[in-house]
Amino acid sequence: MITGMEGMALFSITLVEQREQDINPKNKVKT
Repeated sequence: MITGMEGMALFSITLVEQREQDINPKNKVKT
């Protein structure tokens, strides 16, 4: 079971990862 704090942490981590990809698109372009 996921508590509110864990849910917020996972959600914030996901947002940070998406934001980093938006700022540095070159990170994921190495296909």
